[in-house]
Amino acid sequence: MPPLWEILLNILVMCATVLLVTLISGKIYRVGILMYGKRPTLGQLWQWARY
Repeated sequence: MPPLWEILLNILVMCATVLLVTLISGKIYRVGILMYGKRPTLGQLWQWARY
């Protein structure tokens, strides 16, 4: 059984990661939904995430 602090730290890191990915995905979706019909490049995704 791992120590309690490792379990709590794991839960905290997991929640922070889910929140961060959700925010970045939302930014990409908000900009990308206007660019339908074209397949985005990685550079475009990075640029949209920085808006």
